[in-house]
Amino acid sequence: MVEQLGLREPDQRGNGVLTAVAAAALPWCDPSPEKALQIAANAIGTDTDTIATMAGSILGATADAEPPVDVMDADLFRAEAARLSEIARGKQPKGHDYPDLLHWSAPKGRAYALARMDDGGLSVSGLGRAEEMDRPIQAPANRFQWQWLRLELGQSVLIKRCRELNLARAERRPSGRSPDGGGMCETDSSVRTQTDRSHTEGRNQIPVSGTRQEDGPRESKRPKGLDLQSALEYVAVRRSDDKIVGKALRRVVNEGTLAEIAVFTAGLFELLRQSESTRPTVAHQSGHRGMEGHSPNSPSDRES
Repeated sequence: MVEQLGLREPDQRGNGVLTAVAAAALPWCDPSPEKALQIAANAIGTDTDTIATMAGSILGATADAEPPVDVMDADLFRAEAARLSEIARGKQPKGHDYPDLLHWSAPKGRAYALARMDDGGLSVSGLGRAEEMDRPIQAPANRFQWQWLRLELGQSVLIKRCRELNLARAERRPSGRSPDGGGMCETDSSVRTQTDRSHTEGRNQIPVSGTRQEDGPRESKRPKGLDLQSALEYVAVRRSDDKIVGKALRRVVNEGTLAEIAVFTAGLFELLRQSESTRPTVAHQSGHRGMEGHSPNSPSDRES
């Protein structure tokens, strides 16, 4: 199958369709989970980890026996499977309390996600407290290190980190509360400051840009962050103007991350749905005398 699909060709390695075909074919070719995953892992030159992971998911859902070896974070997998099952039955089990995406930004690089807390503990930005499982391993010829950590939620991670860690700061969550058992933090270097949140009154300016850095080299062409809350508040009072709504959406799509686009789109959906639910019906409008002859801002309309 690997040879017929050309999965070792550089331009085909990682091909989404062909990789999925190989992953679906592997359990059919060898229904033994252990043997099938060994085949995938040893098919050097292909997208080994993706094929093995997808095939393993199929085999794991249908296998009658437990894995032949201990699986890392098996308790977490079982807990998450039980939680998803409860959600499928209409329940609302407690999950990980992620930070507020309206005010949180990812670290500038994955090596900066790990920070030191005031009490000396460690925290991974967006994922909460972490415990050291082993000593840091120095990466060759650079200032970064690698280290095994166990997150508070039960996941084991091999994380890239700086040799000297920044001091962590508390992250903002939608509920405004701290998660059970410890703080969610992000490093000073990745905190998005929003002290300047003045609302732009000009109709042709959409306030989606966060605080800008006037000094120093620019790391990228996009703003340091999008002030989505100000953008939504701006659109809220002008949501009847399709040009303003469209321009705001285009600006966020062009300059935002996928997470920011998702958050803004969800907020915009709620705003527009609210405006539709409060719009007068045809029967209600027809009850106003002289409606046809007046502009929307005429005194009679405002009085009615």
